[in-house]
Amino acid sequence: MKPTCWISFSLCLAVLVSSGPGNALAEASPVTVMSPDAIRVVETYSAGDLNFGLALDSIADTTFDIALTPGSVGSLLKLTQSDINAPGGTRVDFAPATPWTGAQILGGNSAVLVGQANLTGVTAGSTVSFGVELSKTGWDAPLPSGSVDINVVANRQLTGNFSVDAGRHMVGPQTSLGNLTLNGGSATDTGATRISVHANGAAQFANGLRLSSSTAHTFNGADQTHDIAVSYTGPTGNYSV
Repeated sequence: MKPTCWISFSLCLAVLVSSGPGNALAEASPVTVMSPDAIRVVETYSAGDLNFGLALDSIADTTFDIALTPGSVGSLLKLTQSDINAPGGTRVDFAPATPWTGAQILGGNSAVLVGQANLTGVTAGSTVSFGVELSKTGWDAPLPSGSVDINVVANRQLTGNFSVDAGRHMVGPQTSLGNLTLNGGSATDTGATRISVHANGAAQFANGLRLSSSTAHTFNGADQTHDIAVSYTGPTGNYSV
């Protein structure tokens, strides 16, 4: 019976050895990433700081690495968080490089990871993605990550066609002269900025001309038009428009 016991002990020992620290199961990341909302940027301008929220579900300080996701062009700038070791203070860690090795969130804290996209050469009408991914040896997949879409647009140019009521007009508080039809051009929403006309908004000029709109409209697509009322509030006389 002794050999049988010896074999059983050997099998148990083999199981214990194979389950040692070198083969430990990966654990889920205690850090979650919250992405900023999609933004629109005028061509040749910077997208500014892109703020990703990080939350740590652990009472222990956690150190990890941060990299840009494939296809992202830009850099990591800094990590800001409340300084729990100095109540009321703010801790700011600047990224030594991109990727960033050894970023840290203090236990039980939340932080803001700041990055900046490089939009050099990106033309109007394009949408690019800027993303970050956190990693650490022992973290299970999927790794925490986040991204933001950046729509690059051109400045929308409005043109106008003025239909004037020519002739003699009785001057009053607001004498109607006709309509100015604005045209937003052929650019789509993803290719150009949005321009809004406010309901009951008006622009008064020194020469007595007044432009107003009774309804609201946003130029956010191709081939859109909107009428603006043109009126006069100046003194009597002969004028050309």
